[in-house]
Amino acid sequence: METAKNKNQKGQSVLEVLLASALFVIVATPLIGILLQSLQIGGTSNDDVTATQYAAEGLDAVRDIRNQSYASLSASAGEGATTTSGVWGFAGASTTFGKFTRIITVTSTYRDGSGNIVASGGTLDAKTMKVTSAVTWSNAHSVALSTYLTNWRASYGGGGYVHYRTITVTSSLAIASGTQTNFPLLVSSTLASWEPTITTSTGRIQNLCTAPNGGQEPCDLIFSSNSSCSAPLNFETESYTSSTGALVDWVNVPSLSASTTIYACYGNGSILADQSHPSSTWNGNYTAVYHLANTPSLSLISSASGGNTLSNKNIATVAGKIDGAGSFDGSSAYASSSQSVTIATPGEESAWTYFTGAAYSAGIILEPVDSGYSDDINLSQVDDGSGSNEIPLFTWEDTTYTDQEQDGPGLNSNAWHYIVATWNTNTGNTSTTIAIYEDGALATSSNYSAGMEHTTASAFSIGASQQSPGSYYSFYPGKLDEVRLQNGAFTSPSWIKTEYNNQSNPGTFYTIGSEN
Repeated sequence: METAKNKNQKGQSVLEVLLASALFVIVATPLIGILLQSLQIGGTSNDDVTATQYAAEGLDAVRDIRNQSYASLSASAGEGATTTSGVWGFAGASTTFGKFTRIITVTSTYRDGSGNIVASGGTLDAKTMKVTSAVTWSNAHSVALSTYLTNWRASYGGGGYVHYRTITVTSSLAIASGTQTNFPLLVSSTLASWEPTITTSTGRIQNLCTAPNGGQEPCDLIFSSNSSCSAPLNFETESYTSSTGALVDWVNVPSLSASTTIYACYGNGSILADQSHPSSTWNGNYTAVYHLANTPSLSLISSASGGNTLSNKNIATVAGKIDGAGSFDGSSAYASSSQSVTIATPGEESAWTYFTGAAYSAGIILEPVDSGYSDDINLSQVDDGSGSNEIPLFTWEDTTYTDQEQDGPGLNSNAWHYIVATWNTNTGNTSTTIAIYEDGALATSSNYSAGMEHTTASAFSIGASQQSPGSYYSFYPGKLDEVRLQNGAFTSPSWIKTEYNNQSNPGTFYTIGSEN
């Protein structure tokens, strides 16, 4: 039987439950609201981070577009930006990433008299643009980032070139001897900034051209006697490798001595044509200049005025002293031309030689004089009998129809050597002085009591001698590079020494300054 006391206890329990439930509702409702708000804020925070990343990417995209061409940054109300093959470009009015939309705005910049950027008024700064990258998404949320981008490629002086580097000849008189006029300076260096802009972020070359020798060269790289790039120098490109920025150029320096400085100017998108001028790089005394460059086939084009391109007879391509070279097998390889060559006095023949085998009077440069080809001016090499040394040899016929011979001291074979032979007769052509230089130094010199027979040669060849028209013998075994002929002049001992030092080690002969 239920008592009154038990009934009261049950009533109190029900009341307690009701009171507890009410209290829970009162306390929990705000907490749930706070929790839901926190979750909403967390989702919004993640969206903000994502939107900021898209906005920052937009600014990076415009920087890349600016680096390609500042002219692309024209004022616009809204642009999209996408990549094609890894290269950014403007496309459409916006770019969408799921629920996010990015719009890039480019506006002009104005500055006051003190050079400060102003919101209104002032003078237009044509070399600075304001870029804003704004990203919007649901419920009217947005993030915007802005920056100013300048035309950092703005040109120096009136030459239109964005960059220049100094090229300074060593101050050592032992390396750069005397003062040389119209000296063909070898510039052989590899720089990342001489790569094309389209292939690397460090490259500055805007356009590539075909050089006169058929190889590739930078259109917008020249040499100047001043830093404003307004006094261009004549030059010739022997070779250029766009993937590395390796350049081999010959630059005619009007006056070269120790500490002379010239300027390499580059980075000019408006230049689309070849600017080199090979024949003006070599003064008028040069009858023939053969670089034997591999472009990629062997080049036998003469850079000197007057042409005289040679025909290749079994010469292979090989790495040379300067760039490419010709490889001669010692049995059938030579190059020849039927074009006439003027033989005058004074004169000079020179070449980088790499003698690899025993041979008797292996022809380097041959200038036959008469129709019987029995008379000639011939620079050659001969093995001394040991199989490991060579002797430079210069032969010619004097006015008494006597064959004369001048020998140089022996040199070690299987190594590069720079051989120069010069000749000069007196005013009456009754005596002749012959000199042979080896690796920049005078090796031997003699005076002969007879003049030199000289006239117009009916043919010209390198790598072999001729005993009758079209009949070649004494083939050269080894490699030849930079084969040259001068008639009517020969160079001085200081020129030959400077030339050797420049070509044997360009990195010691000059230094290249930092990019400006």
